[in-house]
Amino acid sequence: MDYTVEMRCAYLRAARRDGCAWFLAAACVMGCGEATHSIGQLRIDAAPSGQAARGSTPSSGAGGAGAGATAAVGTASGGRDAAGSPSGGPAIEPDGTGGQAAASGGTCPAAAVRKPLDLYFMIDNNVTLPDPRTWTGLVQGVIRYVTDLRAAGTGVGIGFFGLECSENAYAVPTVSVAKLPKNAADLTTALRVSLFTGIINTSPMLPALGGAVRHASSLANSFGVKAAVVLISDGFDSVPACPSPATEVVQKATDGFRGVPSIETYVLAADNPLSADPQAAARFVTLDDIAREGGTGAARRVDVAAEAQLIPAIQSALADTLVEIQHEAEPCDYSLTEAARRKPGSVPLAIGDGSPSSPRVPMVSGTGACTGQGYYVTRNASGTPEWAVLCPASCAQVKKAGTGLSWLDPCPSM
Repeated sequence: MDYTVEMRCAYLRAARRDGCAWFLAAACVMGCGEATHSIGQLRIDAAPSGQAARGSTPSSGAGGAGAGATAAVGTASGGRDAAGSPSGGPAIEPDGTGGQAAASGGTCPAAAVRKPLDLYFMIDNNVTLPDPRTWTGLVQGVIRYVTDLRAAGTGVGIGFFGLECSENAYAVPTVSVAKLPKNAADLTTALRVSLFTGIINTSPMLPALGGAVRHASSLANSFGVKAAVVLISDGFDSVPACPSPATEVVQKATDGFRGVPSIETYVLAADNPLSADPQAAARFVTLDDIAREGGTGAARRVDVAAEAQLIPAIQSALADTLVEIQHEAEPCDYSLTEAARRKPGSVPLAIGDGSPSSPRVPMVSGTGACTGQGYYVTRNASGTPEWAVLCPASCAQVKKAGTGLSWLDPCPSM
C-alpha cells in the first residue's frame, strides 16, 4: 500500500472509531480499497475477471459475406447454482455475521459491473408502406438510435433480409456487432445505403430470424455477453420464392428463447393503421406471436402512417422505442469482486453507491428462491462463482432507479 492510501486508511479507521459513518464512506471512495471503478456507475465496458475480451466474431455458418440489400460495411466484429440463505433475509455465514463484512478496516464500496449487452438488428427490406417516404423515416429512426447517447456502451450490429433465402447468409451481419458509439459510423453508412437500394419485394423471414438467432447465440457463447435479436418489419409475409410458414418462423423464436444461452427476440413493428391491406391485421398477429414466443411479450408498434413533414416524429418515436427495448434487454447479471467470489454471501451487495443509506440486496439460494428482493450466484463449468444475478423484483427496482450496484468489500487491513 503506498503512503497516500495508507494515510487515507488511517483517517478511515479514526473516523470509524469516532462513529463518523459519512466520513467512512468518503474515505473509502478516496482510495482505500482495491476497486478502480467509479462508485455507483455502470462500467459496462469492463470485463469481469477471467472473461475473454471481445474481438472477432467466429464464423456463423457457410453463408456469404453479407445479406440483404446493402454491401458489407466495416470489418471489425464486436462481440462480441448458487449458495445462500432462503429468500427474505441476508445470506447467513457460518460465523453468524449475516454476510456483513467483519474486516477491521470497515467496508470499501466497489462498483459491480453489469454484463454487456449485444443487439443484432434484423431489418426487413420488404416494407410495403403506402408512402415510400416513410421508409426514409424508419431508417432515419434507426440511425437516430445508434447515434443516441442513451445507447452508448451497447453492442449493435445490423443485417437486412430480402435477397437471400439462406439461414447461413443471415448468420453473418452486414455490419458486425460492436459497441456504440464506436460502431455508429459503420451502422449509419449501411443504413443510408439501404435508402438507395430500393425496397426488396421478398420477405424471407424464416431464414432471416433463424440466422439472427444463431449469430446472437454465437456472440453470447464466445464473448460472455447477453445477446438478443431485434426484428424490424412492417408485417409478416411469405412468398413462393422463399416460403416462410408462420408456424415455422415462430418456432425459430421459441427455440432461441428456450435454448442455452437463451436468446430473446424483440419485434419492432412499423405499423400503418391507414393501410388498405385487408390482411394487415393478420400480418401483425404473427409478429406478436414471434415476440411472445421469443420471450418479450408483444411486438412494439410504431405508427409510420404520417405525412412527409412528420417524418422527424417517426424518427423520434422509433428511436425511443429502440431505447426502451435496449433497457428491457439489459441483463441484471453483475460481476463479483474477488472477495465476493471467494466466499459468496460474505460481502454485502448494495443498490447505489454503497453509502450507509443504500438498500442492501439479500442473497438467495437460486432462481426458485426469488420470491422477492434478492440475488443469486451462478457458477461456470468448473464450479467457480461467475455472476451475481438479480431476482426479477430487484432487477426491476434497479432499472427503474437507473442506478448501479456496489459490493461492500472489506477495506485492506494495516
